[in-house]
Amino acid sequence: MMGASLVFAQLALIAILLWYSAPVAHSTVAIGGLAISAFWLIWAVWSMPRKTLKVHPSPAEAGSLCQQRAYRWVRHPMYGAVLLGALMVAFADGTWLTALVWVTLLAVLWVKSSLEESYLSHRYAEYVNYRARTPRWVPLGPVITGSVMLRWLGRLVQVIALTAVMFLLWQAFENHWDRRLFSVENRYNIGAEQVMELLEDKPDLLVLDVRMAWEFEAQHLPQAMNIPIQDPQFEDKLEQALEGKSAVLIYCAGGYRSRQAVEISNQLELPQTVYHFHRGMLQWWLR
Repeated sequence: MMGASLVFAQLALIAILLWYSAPVAHSTVAIGGLAISAFWLIWAVWSMPRKTLKVHPSPAEAGSLCQQRAYRWVRHPMYGAVLLGALMVAFADGTWLTALVWVTLLAVLWVKSSLEESYLSHRYAEYVNYRARTPRWVPLGPVITGSVMLRWLGRLVQVIALTAVMFLLWQAFENHWDRRLFSVENRYNIGAEQVMELLEDKPDLLVLDVRMAWEFEAQHLPQAMNIPIQDPQFEDKLEQALEGKSAVLIYCAGGYRSRQAVEISNQLELPQTVYHFHRGMLQWWLR
């Protein structure tokens, strides 16, 4: 019963992602990732004997333990390929919905693969050794066995992969947020070069730093004033500071707090033009 439920959940989540897959056509990164995913999935299906291939996590009666080709590198190459393809769809769509669907799919496939492995361990005595030397999804199995240094290298690669996933999820959230924030008239998301032009050419510009006071004192943009976003009187102080100004440039350390400030400016329906410094001081330092 649990196996059938996991299969249903897996197929339903994949169907949702396919429904939202149209933006993939406009993302080179997503297209490249999907190409790798498709190749890996085709290789995994080709590697598995036909009598062993099964969607349900329980092993086929006439099946055998597959340890060759793609399965020499990872224990669950099909799941890995599906997760990579799904991640590319979530990345291209850039919304909270598809990001949440991907995380849910990751959890479902983790549980499903664990259930599958419990079945295989009972049926095949050699599966215990196979599982010990072969990773679940990241293809480093034959490389990282035997050497402590190489095993640690494999763990490092997995940490990097997890970090990349978290970055992509944040980017999906950020893209969704930006579409809502900057769809309002006179709201712009700009980079460091445009910021420098504004500082030089717009004398009636309010440069607003919404970080904490100690961050502001350490370093800030020229002509900037500081109103921390955490200030309970932030809205009143913002409106006072904007008197006689035609525009405001809002920034923080990396973009989260400054987007909160842009959100507030939209709620207040400020008539001034609002420029948001994308990535804030981080991009200023790297310019």
